Amino acid sequence: MSGWLVWVSVAVALDGGDVLRLTLEGDVVVEGVFARATASEVMVNAPDVGVTAVPLVLVTAVAVNGTPMGLEAFKAEAASAWQQSMVFSPQSPGQTPHPALVASTSMLWAGSGHAALGEWKDFAVYSTVEVVLLGAMAVNLVQEDVRPLPPLIALDALFKIYAAQESARIAKRRRRAAAAVAPGGGP
Repeated sequence: MSGWLVWVSVAVALDGGDVLRLTLEGDVVVEGVFARATASEVMVNAPDVGVTAVPLVLVTAVAVNGTPMGLEAFKAEAASAWQQSMVFSPQSPGQTPHPALVASTSMLWAGSGHAALGEWKDFAVYSTVEVVLLGAMAVNLVQEDVRPLPPLIALDALFKIYAAQESARIAKRRRRAAAAVAPGGGP
């Protein structure tokens, strides 16, 4: 029977709609809807005061949706919720491709590095210019006039270098910002 109770307490994973009743040191009770967790605290949206940050070190007892939960299990669930929010955060380093990767893809097709970063507007602009440049090259090849090809190839190469530098700059900026908010990250 005790195994079943452990399963129930683990099955009560923290979710955005869960009602928490947290008893803190000094018998202070905070009750509200779970908002999110960080490495050291749980954010609770209390009806009267709004979002309240509750340090995990002060919590002495927990009930989730009216079901008591062990303190260690609750802290583990809070840590898991925090890790999940970091994994799926757009600011997560794991979600931002490496700058060298986005730069190298942009060298193959201008704008593809921006697509890898989810910058769809920039992807559309860079890809449109790339299509125009490649189309101009194709037209000259079909007409068997190769004189304009060297300047068009040079222009396309310069354009790809510019697109690669821009996509790498965006990736570096995002990775720096993600490292700053990650635990143990810099300012």
